[in-house]
Amino acid sequence: MKKALLLFLVALFMQTANAKIWLVDNNSTFFLTNVQDALDSSAFVAGDTVMVVGSSTLYGSITIVLPVTIIGEGINNISGQNTKFDIINIHCSNVQISGVDVNQLTLDTWVGSDTISDV
Repeated sequence: MKKALLLFLVALFMQTANAKIWLVDNNSTFFLTNVQDALDSSAFVAGDTVMVVGSSTLYGSITIVLPVTIIGEGINNISGQNTKFDIINIHCSNVQISGVDVNQLTLDTWVGSDTISDV
């Protein structure tokens, strides 16, 4: 819970007033447990941030169609709980992804404004 709160506070200070922060933890009953559910939500808007808690369970595959920032807890982090996806499909520009492990990354739109780091 402390990790989730820390991630939330860090992201809070990085965002503009209109953007929202979505916290996803697939081992929780309190937060969203599926990243795609956050991305598909009618409340989700371009520019939102999805914070993904590290887990021993794979987060599966996601498809991104709106600009978003996805921040994971990292790869080989101190708790041993990586933020791992099977496939990430990106169908838009202005996507920023960091701190995740992914088996396959597909970029359908690349205009130089996407940032993929620590992946």
